[in-house]
Amino acid sequence: MSQALVSIAYDGEAGAFCAAEGGMRRRGLASARHALNGYQNGQRFYCYARIDLESKRTCDVDHFFPHVLASALPGVNIDGVWNLVLACPECNRGEGG
Repeated sequence: MSQALVSIAYDGEAGAFCAAEGGMRRRGLASARHALNGYQNGQRFYCYARIDLESKRTCDVDHFFPHVLASALPGVNIDGVWNLVLACPECNRGEGG
């Protein structure tokens, strides 16, 4: 099972693995697109191509520091705007993305 859905911990007293409190379920971040677009002056973060939020070829909201680090940074809002950027799908998901 993906770490993005549940955190697993070992309970020494019970001698069993269990779902940890405060799982790492990911949130939808698409609502931040317009705010990030203004902050990034209409440019994608990695390749600097122009952003057109009305186009069908939209951009991804990406975590600059990967979401997988959330478990290593307790108490840090990894989904905060400080860690979000707009990226084209090719830069975000493609080879080397």
